[in-house]
Amino acid sequence: MGKGKLYGIGIGSGDPDFITLKGAKTIKSVDHIFVPRSSEKAESLAETIAFDFLNDDQKVIELTFPMTKDATVLDENWKKAATQINDKLMKGQDIAFLTLGDPSLYSTFSYLSKSLKKIDKDAVIEVIPGVSSPFACAAAAGVTLAEGRQKVAIIPMDDDHEKMARTIDDFDTIVILKIGRHLEKLLELVESKGLEKTCIIIKSVGLPEEIILKDMSEAKHNENLGYFSTAIIKKEFDQ
Repeated sequence: MGKGKLYGIGIGSGDPDFITLKGAKTIKSVDHIFVPRSSEKAESLAETIAFDFLNDDQKVIELTFPMTKDATVLDENWKKAATQINDKLMKGQDIAFLTLGDPSLYSTFSYLSKSLKKIDKDAVIEVIPGVSSPFACAAAAGVTLAEGRQKVAIIPMDDDHEKMARTIDDFDTIVILKIGRHLEKLLELVESKGLEKTCIIIKSVGLPEEIILKDMSEAKHNENLGYFSTAIIKKEFDQ
């Protein structure tokens, strides 16, 4: 009996229709589905998005990855998750790990695959790309991210606001992910650069609660913005 294969499947940013044909086909074909969640009590958004593609006889296993910067806690959780997956792979079972967006861009899957390789350096892993939030947000907002020789930066929100300011200076379009509790600081930074009229904030793109804000004065008073919010800052709008 050979080993099973682990598939890291990007399921997009929220809209189930953004799951690729290959992703949907693979989800249906594997023995087990693993999905991430942020706490023991939280529901898995990945499972919710992919629900219609699951088979009744598949077992969905939730893996908890807490929202913390504690490296020790994170490492323990990655190792525990990788061990669970490896146990099934060694039995010849194929596994799909569902991750929001794309597995290669700020994804939980990158940490999981590294942990699995530490357990079994010969583990068979295949990545199936998905529609990441920068592209889903650009489509929803009706803007292009780049034309010609324009430069694009895709970065997570950072506590180092001077570094972020330099990035804004150096690129034509800046996509900022995981705004979370830093919304006020982000708006201050945008205003300091005189870009408040060329900044768009999109929350929960592709989900029923999607919000698109093109007026930064609205963003200041919107308490619903958070972790799943993305900002697109352009030096010049194309419309």
